[in-house]
This record gives sequence, C-alpha cells and structure tokens, in this order.
Amino acid sequence: MAVVAADANRIVLVRNHEQSSMTAGSYLGAKGTYDPKCNGGTSTLVFSPSQKKWLSSWASLSGLVRPCAGGPTPWNTWLSCEETSNGVHNGATYQHGYVFEVPAAGIANPVPLKDMGCFSHEAAAVDPVTGIVYETEDSTPSGLYRFIPNVRGQLAKGGRLQMMRLKT
Repeated sequence: MAVVAADANRIVLVRNHEQSSMTAGSYLGAKGTYDPKCNGGTSTLVFSPSQKKWLSSWASLSGLVRPCAGGPTPWNTWLSCEETSNGVHNGATYQHGYVFEVPAAGIANPVPLKDMGCFSHEAAAVDPVTGIVYETEDSTPSGLYRFIPNVRGQLAKGGRLQMMRLKT
C-alpha cells in the first residue's frame, strides 16, 4: 500500500488485498472487476489529517489473483501487481500475472497493462523524471525488468519491456 495523493486536507491511501482464490468471486461490481471468479484487489481510503478522521473508503479494483506489492506513481496512481502466473489453465476466467493501475479517486479501469509483462510480479517503482517503471519478479528464477512507456504517465498506451541480463 502507499499514499498516492495528499494535500493539507486529505491523504489518499490505496492498499492491495493479497487474496488468491479463483472461485470466491469478486467483491466489486463488473465496472471494477477484471476476473469475476477471483477475489484479490484493492481498496482506497481517504483520511483527513486536520479533522483526524477517516472520510471515506471504497473497493477500487477486484478480480485479481494475489496482488502482492506494487508501487505508487508520480501521477497519483497505484500500480497493483499480481504475484502469479495462474490463468485459465488453473480455473480462472482469464490469464493473470499482470499490472493494473488504480487512480486516487474512483474505481480502476480493470484492464491489465499487458505490455508490462505477464509473470509473478512483486514490486514496481517509477522513476519520477523519466516515467520508466522498474518491476521485480517473485519467482525462481526471477528477473529485474524495465518498462519504457510510449507516453510518460500513460502506461495504458503501451511501451517496451526489457529484462536485465548479467554477464558472468
């Protein structure tokens, strides 16, 4: 989880729910659900530091499998990363192992960012100057990836994924 937006009046926190079931079903309506069979996703919470109280919370993305880590972006969104490569071969409706982008306000568009790769994702970190996203993999063996977006701050417009190779 991370704070994805903040000012003097509110702090917006998006957190993953690392659920793995491919039969329990989504906890959100079709608008914010990727795979209706799956129960992982995110929730968004808004806190007022001046009032010292929670203002609101809502389910912001569902239908994922094991959204483990991820990372905040400089453009006030959260990257929720699925830590799996399960899919239809394991009983899901769709392939899993993708990154999804969650806005600070409202419900996410539940479309996987396929150009960012399909593997057992762990974390993501965005270079605030270039917009390049660095991704880690939670598998054996695993890799370190770099996603170079076609348009900085607009990951859904695609890009190029590279994997680091070490010379020994």
